[in-house]
Amino acid sequence: MARKARTRSTTSSTSTESSAAPVATTTAKASTAVTSPKAPTAVPRADATPTAGRSAKPTTPPPPAGEPSTEEIAARAYEIFLSRGSAGGDPTSDWLQAERELRERCGCS
Repeated sequence: MARKARTRSTTSSTSTESSAAPVATTTAKASTAVTSPKAPTAVPRADATPTAGRSAKPTTPPPPAGEPSTEEIAARAYEIFLSRGSAGGDPTSDWLQAERELRERCGCS
């Protein structure tokens, strides 16, 4: 047995409005979904490589033994930036200075 849709009218007004238009809300029983034919499945390319377990971000290879890592250089460059009072400057110069200082400490270059 099908149910008829119910209509409920509510009127809301605020103290600044002289009259408000009624707002109708309809509640009806959900209809059954219509299914469509199954969409074709994508076929993997022969040259495609599986990506399961890999992150989307490329990874940087580790530095040679004794070389400062990217994280160490970034941390030192940030220290240089802070020592300047976080004032403007050239981030590339900070990076190169940090790299130079860290290589001197480890005796790499």
